[in-house]
Amino acid sequence: MEKRRVLVVGSGCEKIVGFLREKGFDARGVSRAAETAGAAEAAILLPSVGEAEARTIAETFPKALIVTVGPNKLEGALHFEVPLAPAAFLQSFSSALELHERMRALEGENDRLKAALDDMKIIDRAKCALVRYQNMTEQEAHRYLEKTAMDRRLPRRVIAAEILKTYEN
Repeated sequence: MEKRRVLVVGSGCEKIVGFLREKGFDARGVSRAAETAGAAEAAILLPSVGEAEARTIAETFPKALIVTVGPNKLEGALHFEVPLAPAAFLQSFSSALELHERMRALEGENDRLKAALDDMKIIDRAKCALVRYQNMTEQEAHRYLEKTAMDRRLPRRVIAAEILKTYEN
């Protein structure tokens, strides 16, 4: 299993970076947001990180789990107060990271299903156009779309869009 990449930002980050590495994370520490580079699944922002800097990091890593520690809170971020019990932090952080990954997977699935639904709408409109203007049955229109897409090695959506362009203008 690949190690989860975690970025720890703020002065004095060495201790938490060492702790996370001991627990199997690919942790990297930087003192300022300007030093952030590469990909990270999570970013832990220590108390020395200001609000503007925290926003910059959240924008730099839009798909990462953002965790704030100490007095600074950031909307949409997981927040921990200090002092932290290491075991409680690790359990909460690991659970939050797992949930965050599941949410991202569900968002991806949702996007895929929305795209498929949009494709179906366009294809159905194209079939209706063929039925109306070419006097085809629904089955003939379906077969025409399928065969044309296969013959031209194009997605059905592209063929449907061409049909709609022809008949709906």
